[in-house]
Amino acid sequence: MSITNYEGLQITIRATEESGTYEFTAENKGNLTLWHIAFSTYELLGPGYFGLDDTHMPESLTNEELALIRCLVPGASVAFSRKKWGPLDRYRGPANGSLDATFSPHEDGEGRLGLRASFIILDVTPNRQIHEASHLSQHPQAFRFGKALGNLLGKLRGN
Repeated sequence: MSITNYEGLQITIRATEESGTYEFTAENKGNLTLWHIAFSTYELLGPGYFGLDDTHMPESLTNEELALIRCLVPGASVAFSRKKWGPLDRYRGPANGSLDATFSPHEDGEGRLGLRASFIILDVTPNRQIHEASHLSQHPQAFRFGKALGNLLGKLRGN
């Protein structure tokens, strides 16, 4: 596997028994030893995914330290926990995807390289329609207004 297209790092995230705390497991599924791995858990489970706006949050809350892993040989994994912004039932982000990470191919840390790691968040309900239906039942006037506005705009575009 080419070192410039290394795709062997996988991050699995699961909620723990403690509300708002998540376990991150990083696994090297490739064939290279990765040294000094670094990635952001803030990007994966940031406040926006829990319905919070971080625009005016103090930097002490938004400047989270990177996850740092000293070494992962092929087939090895390491797990750690972090407190995040809420319980999994409030999470509205992607259930899987990719994230940016960096590593060094050498033990001394020389020659840092970037890679795209894959991630998966376990037990996330992929069907977001349940949340939307709940929102519609709580705000029926807004829903009807939106439908009427959409119909009006559709008629105007048709002329």
